[in-house]
Amino acid sequence: MSTHDELTASLRIPTLNNCRALVLSADAEFRDRIVALLAQEGFRARGASEPLEVLDAARDGRCPLVLVDTRLGGAGLAGLCAELRAPGLPRYVYTLALCEPGDAGAVVVALRAGADDGLGRDAPAAELAARLEAARRIASLEHALRAAWEANRRLATQDALTGAYNRRYLARELPRELERARRYERALAVLACDLDHFKHVNDRHGHAAGDRLLGTFVAEARSGLRGGVDWIARAGGDEFVIVLPETDAEGARAVAERFHRRLASLAPVHEDTTLALRASFGVAAVEARDHFEGLTADRLLERADAALYRAKELGRGRVAHVPVRVPAGAGAASPGGPGSG
Repeated sequence: MSTHDELTASLRIPTLNNCRALVLSADAEFRDRIVALLAQEGFRARGASEPLEVLDAARDGRCPLVLVDTRLGGAGLAGLCAELRAPGLPRYVYTLALCEPGDAGAVVVALRAGADDGLGRDAPAAELAARLEAARRIASLEHALRAAWEANRRLATQDALTGAYNRRYLARELPRELERARRYERALAVLACDLDHFKHVNDRHGHAAGDRLLGTFVAEARSGLRGGVDWIARAGGDEFVIVLPETDAEGARAVAERFHRRLASLAPVHEDTTLALRASFGVAAVEARDHFEGLTADRLLERADAALYRAKELGRGRVAHVPVRVPAGAGAASPGGPGSG
């Protein structure tokens, strides 16, 4: 088995058989002929007469292979390739330039314009088929490599058990959230929370039951947060931090109270045993402009942590709030999560 096949198999990504392809040409007869040849080689091919059709397909991730008739002009090919190589596209688009027959330098021009490969428009069908097969292998490998990169990126920022962001992400992103709030003079709130009597659940019902509670907690938290705005990170063990941009103390407390009531209504089941899911919440928020002076992400977490311990001292299963006050001469620090400082 080849390295490519091993990687593809290990990621459970099928080889891109019957993959999509576009043929860009203003010549309808030539376009239809190439589309037919692609179909014979197992591609789901269609024609396009405008570069915009290619770009739309690329932005949707629907087309890993494009054949471009260079009669659209060198500047047009270069512009199209520049768009196809721009960051942010969901996948790499392999570009095969179909160049002027008999022009030895046309392929060089196409490659310098950004194409991956090129050949004359009068090339034998067998040669075009062979190049298409090479393009399919490369597109498949690129797809597998990008999937592996994405998986590694998720592992670097997400908690494997719950799917929440991890402590590393919290340490990196909370200071950025605070800086944005400071720059645009917006409120920012943090909830420190952990599960009540979680050790008792692990000791009595086993760690699988504890894992079930952690996963349920994160799933319920996400269902009540604003997508793409709020986020939750696992700081460690049964401790979590929920970050609420553009949310003041009153709003954050309302979010925590709503979440607390929702948890109280749940009864997760593990191996025929009904488990109680209860949590305590500490709220810290910054909203007044003068409160930002000297405030660090570490300090904000520290105040949320203090509020969390107040909630526990009051009997657990509740929400408490501690105002954010910045001591004189406070220095910069990086966040360490609940219990730090």
